[in-house]
Amino acid sequence: MPVSQAIEILQEHGTRYIAVIGDDNALIGILRDVDILKAFKGLI
Repeated sequence: MPVSQAIEILQEHGTRYIAVIGDDNALIGILRDVDILKAFKGLI
């Protein structure tokens, strides 16, 4: 899933966390809104 889609889901549901699920439907990790912000901050 593109980061833009993850951001849309976070905004739509008013949450700060989204589960990252692998192809086998196993939990890989949790993506936080702050993780996305930190990643973009590093690009600026």
